[in-house]
Amino acid sequence: MYKYRDWANDYHKRSLTETEIYFAAPTDFNDPFDCSVPFRYDEKELTPENIFNKLVIMGRRHHPDWSEERIHELAFDAQRENSIKDESHFEKHDEATRDRFNKTFGIVSLTPEKNNFLMWSHYSNSHRGFTIGYDRNKLFAQTPGELGPVQYRKEFPKYGLFDDHVKYFLNYAYVKSDIWEYENEYRLLREGSRKIEKLTEDTIAEIIFGNKMDQATKFELLKLIEKKYPAAIVFDSKLHKSKFELTLERVR
Repeated sequence: MYKYRDWANDYHKRSLTETEIYFAAPTDFNDPFDCSVPFRYDEKELTPENIFNKLVIMGRRHHPDWSEERIHELAFDAQRENSIKDESHFEKHDEATRDRFNKTFGIVSLTPEKNNFLMWSHYSNSHRGFTIGYDRNKLFAQTPGELGPVQYRKEFPKYGLFDDHVKYFLNYAYVKSDIWEYENEYRLLREGSRKIEKLTEDTIAEIIFGNKMDQATKFELLKLIEKKYPAAIVFDSKLHKSKFELTLERVR
């Protein structure tokens, strides 16, 4: 699994100098919808009968010591207030969920794409940075969490009244707009927002230099790699001779 980095960024540089990996909060990401997709029910699900049954279920969950009669009265009152269709109610719910998620969970964004032209442009200082290739088994052994592929969609997911919380959580954490589909992102998710994890040096299996990285930086990196990552394979990015793409040339 690969991560695109910028050697001019001191925090990115520590990925190699200190063999660290950072679990970012979603608010650190460049997509304002990331882990912030509004929760909305599928309108087809919002029949009076379904709404009442949902409110009864919620009443039982929140008030397990109440009688069925009292829970049904609560459900009737809540149905009259129409909170399930109240936009301001959902806005408060969305804000609270976003705040709680960002304080609770950290994410490492990875990709199996080792030579993605746009990723080099967007995340590696316009091809002046580098890419780290992690041994996935060693990485996951040291950073226990949930790994999953991002699902790319044109529209927000919608939910049935009786969907479980797992579906909502997975959509919240792993669904993005399809404009990001080129990233082919996989997310390593765990509790602990904005946390740094130290890795063993043998977790880094490959290092790739960007096409616009200057020679002085390459020599600096090669000295570091020789000392800390002697088993890592090193590539240099070169412009293809006949296509709008890059080729990788092995350096060591």
